[in-house]
Amino acid sequence: MSLPTHSLTEASVRSWVEGLSEESEMLEFKVAGAFGAFGAFGANRRDRRPNGWTQMQERAKDVAAFANSRGGLIVLGVNDAAESSSVSEEGRLQPLDPDRIDAAIEQYRKDVSAYAQPIPLFDMFAVPAANGRSYVVVVVPPSAQVPHAVRAGTDDRPMLMYPVRASGESYTRYLPEFEIAERDRGRFRSSDDRN
Repeated sequence: MSLPTHSLTEASVRSWVEGLSEESEMLEFKVAGAFGAFGAFGANRRDRRPNGWTQMQERAKDVAAFANSRGGLIVLGVNDAAESSSVSEEGRLQPLDPDRIDAAIEQYRKDVSAYAQPIPLFDMFAVPAANGRSYVVVVVPPSAQVPHAVRAGTDDRPMLMYPVRASGESYTRYLPEFEIAERDRGRFRSSDDRN
């Protein structure tokens, strides 16, 4: 997916929502609650979600999964169709409060930096909406430093997980050991080729 991200507008976001019945391998939608300091599953970013991830780890997982794959976009302020099947296309659009966007973008970056290793390259920017609110787009290019791990588990049982967007699908899977080894070898070969 090659997009002129410098020219993204609310019309771009609307066309993705109207043109795609669900997320894809290179596009993910997140509701407003996933972006702010207080998510839908608790009063704290460190509270564990039902899937066992904190909001901070979830952010790192999403960015790392795209970086470990072919890259992609995360659009914050849009409900996923699969999670909101009874909601109209217009109802899926939930732009964010502009007063908190800069601080929330900074926190999002800190969360990814704290939980993803090596830290993937990514960019974030606001896309103004007509109602004075904004969407936030996270642009993640494919990485030459794959695989990117996410610190998971608990303080007493830490572990590393290696997320990747499943090829041709809209979900995240985790790399088994042999794929991690293959990608590590590829990263080191690339590094040797540059020297």
